[in-house]
Amino acid sequence: MLGLIGVALVGSACLLGLREAADADRRSEASVALRFDVVQLSADYLQAGLIANEFLRTSNDKLIAKHEAVATAAKRRLQDIELRLGQPESDKAAKQSTALLTGLNLYLTRFQNLLSAKRVIGLTEHDGLQGKLRDATRRLEAKLAEIEDPRLSVLMLTMRRLEKDFILKGREKDGDDLIERASDFAGALAKSDLAADQEKELTALIGGYKSSFLAFMVSQQSLNEEIEDFGSVFARNRPTLDALITSAEARYRASQASAAQVRNLLNWIIGGVTLGVAALALLVGQRIAGSVTRTTAAMQRLAAGDFETVLPGLERPTRLARWRALSKPLRQRRSARRAKRPKPRSRSSRSRPSTAGPTCTSWPTASRSRSAR
Repeated sequence: MLGLIGVALVGSACLLGLREAADADRRSEASVALRFDVVQLSADYLQAGLIANEFLRTSNDKLIAKHEAVATAAKRRLQDIELRLGQPESDKAAKQSTALLTGLNLYLTRFQNLLSAKRVIGLTEHDGLQGKLRDATRRLEAKLAEIEDPRLSVLMLTMRRLEKDFILKGREKDGDDLIERASDFAGALAKSDLAADQEKELTALIGGYKSSFLAFMVSQQSLNEEIEDFGSVFARNRPTLDALITSAEARYRASQASAAQVRNLLNWIIGGVTLGVAALALLVGQRIAGSVTRTTAAMQRLAAGDFETVLPGLERPTRLARWRALSKPLRQRRSARRAKRPKPRSRSSRSRPSTAGPTCTSWPTASRSRSAR
């Protein structure tokens, strides 16, 4: 019975410890998965930003699909993180993931706006407003090459320089100076000695060039604003992402410490229960051995005829009375046998021989006594 109790205690402790260890392992695995997802999310977000910057620098349309794939993977990973963390009201990391998901959606929206503005301007020099400006410039330069007017050619070169400065540096002053030079070009054209049809054609060409540049300048300014807004959104999301990484690291360290603590506690519980069962077994064994020893001694005294001996465990009043009631016939028979035994004669009576013979009155008495014996 004691063995069964010990096995049950040790088994219960092991089951409880294994359940706690399994829960700790699940929490540890979840924290490891969360940490991995957060690190991958950070890598995807950084890669998306690098691709976006490369796209703004090179206007390579192949980077659009690449950026979309990376950004979509980052968003899907962040949604998985949010589902794993649960309700945002109960966890700081969950609040951070929700805020980061909102920021990531805003980042994707800003990139789409940037992409639309970039397509309006033109991904290449042949597309969009950039292509229209290029065509207007070439037609105007080709016509000026035909008439060979130095004053108009110098003004055209000045406008081209300001155009390139504006495209490279994005300064609004360069665009305003170009518009002013275009007005000077129209005034110089009116004062020139060109034929009416040539003047009319050049006037139309300089007007087309001016309008094309104005449209390009406005779109470029809008694109610059979108780029700045896109960069600010990307930068605003970074602290939240860093905070989420810190929370994931803290959760990982806490889960690892908890798992180690549970394992240590399990070892202590199993060791304590084992020692307790061993101590209980030793105590019960000593009591059983002592009881067997006392019972053996009492039985030996009973076998020797000491019926006043009480067996161990019968010391209580009810058991003692029962024992005495059961042993009363034995004591009575013992007393009767002692009473029937003849008393030993004295040494003096045995040594003195009788000189007188038996009388007639004593002989029958002696005979009856012998017969009674």
